Amino acid sequence: MQITNPKIEKQRAEIAKTKTKIADIQVKLREQEKHLRNLEDLEIVAQFRSERMSDEHLETLRSREPNIADTAVSEETKKEDA
Repeated sequence: MQITNPKIEKQRAEIAKTKTKIADIQVKLREQEKHLRNLEDLEIVAQFRSERMSDEHLETLRSREPNIADTAVSEETKKEDA
């Protein structure tokens, strides 16, 4: 028969509750960050459309800074993997 101290059990329960809250908040944060990225992407698309850029002009912009998109994707992959 194991005798447990009620204070210790109460503290363990509080810790478990806090860990659950932290996990829930982390999920919410990831969802908010994803939503923000989507809004930013939509804004970029809207800006390009408002400029009525030709495909050639867009390709010129992309060829000047080819690593920007790759860097952003790799940063996001690192964050999601963590």
